[in-house]
Amino acid sequence: MTVTFSYANFPNLWDMILAAAEHETQLALRLVCKSLRFKVDCLQARHLVISSEGAKQLLITGPNHHIAHFRDIYHLDKEPRFWSFHATRARTRHTRILDIQGYCPPGNDPDLFTYMQFPHLNVLRMTPSVDDDPDNFTPYIPGHFEAQTLVLFSNSEGCAAMDDHWWFDLYAPSDDDEELPLVPPVNRSRIPQSVTKMVLNLRGQNMELHDMYPFVTRLPAHVKDVVISAPAYRSLLNTAGVRNEVSPHLTKLRLVDVVLLPIKTKFTLVDFNWLGPSFEKEFLDELRYRYRSFFFKDVDYTVDDDMTRVMQRKTRDECIKRSTTVEVTRKPLISLQEQIDKLLSRIEFLSKEAYIERVGAETAALDLLEHLDLENSDCVEGEYDWRSKRACYGTQSQPDYWHQMRTPPA
Repeated sequence: MTVTFSYANFPNLWDMILAAAEHETQLALRLVCKSLRFKVDCLQARHLVISSEGAKQLLITGPNHHIAHFRDIYHLDKEPRFWSFHATRARTRHTRILDIQGYCPPGNDPDLFTYMQFPHLNVLRMTPSVDDDPDNFTPYIPGHFEAQTLVLFSNSEGCAAMDDHWWFDLYAPSDDDEELPLVPPVNRSRIPQSVTKMVLNLRGQNMELHDMYPFVTRLPAHVKDVVISAPAYRSLLNTAGVRNEVSPHLTKLRLVDVVLLPIKTKFTLVDFNWLGPSFEKEFLDELRYRYRSFFFKDVDYTVDDDMTRVMQRKTRDECIKRSTTVEVTRKPLISLQEQIDKLLSRIEFLSKEAYIERVGAETAALDLLEHLDLENSDCVEGEYDWRSKRACYGTQSQPDYWHQMRTPPA
């Protein structure tokens, strides 16, 4: 009996071959049979990038290449129905990483985002644009994109970065008193309950994340870990680069607003020595100063230490009275110094190299790099090459890969 080298007969071996194959090789194997076509699509759909291509159109790619299934002509003509297809949803079940790149205007959502389903999403990255102004971004989190990790990239202008976006010119209302909405009718202060880790990437710029995403200064309790990265990186191997004049003092105050209140959240600050050798000490000193004005129920304010001795007498007496009323809980009280030291112990400063060693190269790349395509990491307006060329699907001597883009979904 003849045994064919098909996916049905050797699934594990074919999975290894497809995972190790180059993109063009995957496209060639995709033409062999429906099983390989589906497996290639699922493999390439692991990391998807959504960006705007008009008021009612979204462009779906991978981080380094176009993806055959999402270049289908049916996708371009009837997008909502495309996302409802069983074939598409069978592929997006394999999506683990999703980038929303640049500004997707309200015309795209809820008309399109709500049709998309990514039931096994691990990482959602809100990345800057590569085709328009590099500070364009989508200033809210689609509530049904439930990932465990949320990665946000800051800029020095906040939401004002979208003022010159074509959306506000092309669809400007005739009445001067009217304004086009920045976002669809959503609550910008809410994030999915699934998020347990948040990454705030400052991109080597002054931090305006409080304006871009209001929830960063009011983190919900389900966010257990926050990673904050200071510099902008082109790759994990290269040293950090500076994009704009950065104010260490302003950055310190902005970060204090983020770190101060979620007292049970752990914070990891990556490469902040880039802002000067004294930044860590000044940041922690500012936090100590702020915490000194807090009232803590589990603190014995009668204990003399460096923190209580600098308190005003009236304030300290009031704290002593309030703390004695909670002693009925019979919990052991600690000094104010111990309490503040405990709060500061949840903040850790790491170098980039130490962070990579801790979480691994793949996770570090998703957290620290804006764009994972090294060849286009320094792209400028209109020159993000592979997004607009057919050449990436093969040469004239190879199969017509572009034909794959026009065939109906399997």
